[in-house]
Amino acid sequence: MEEEIYQSGSFMSLRRFSDIQLSVQSEIPRKRVQIVETRLVRKTSTLYERRNIDTPGAAAELGRKIFEDYDKEYFYAVYLTARCEPIAIELVSIGTLDGALVSPRDLMKTAMLCSAYGFIAYHNHPSGGDITPSKEDICITERIRDAGKLMGIRFLDHLILSDMGYVSLKERGIL
Repeated sequence: MEEEIYQSGSFMSLRRFSDIQLSVQSEIPRKRVQIVETRLVRKTSTLYERRNIDTPGAAAELGRKIFEDYDKEYFYAVYLTARCEPIAIELVSIGTLDGALVSPRDLMKTAMLCSAYGFIAYHNHPSGGDITPSKEDICITERIRDAGKLMGIRFLDHLILSDMGYVSLKERGIL
């Protein structure tokens, strides 16, 4: 069954399902599905030509490869080495049309588990082209920033993406 998951096309086609949905559909234990997803991320991450994500533009370029035609709000994090090289990509939350619940704790946990120097957060605004940060976007950015400072993990940027482009909260001075 693991082979069928690999042959489903790509990691991009699997992203539309949660770990639990994939586990139920494929009758593979949830933890095994997570391992397969991780392998697929590693396999597909070689498609990204840049080795360093050291500018908001470079981060947006990677973000465009992660986000594709979603009808809900998705929140991802890309964890980086001290040289700003990606070491992990995580789907943190799948929300609704206009929001996603995110816990700074989950981001810090993954950053610690993969020994990341820092991370970049991404989420999309699927309900149109408006990429203006909402009050909630700014609030969660500040909460994540504060948690990162406390844990010694750098929160490098938070990008909001849509069909119209992207906005970097670092460039806006919020980070």
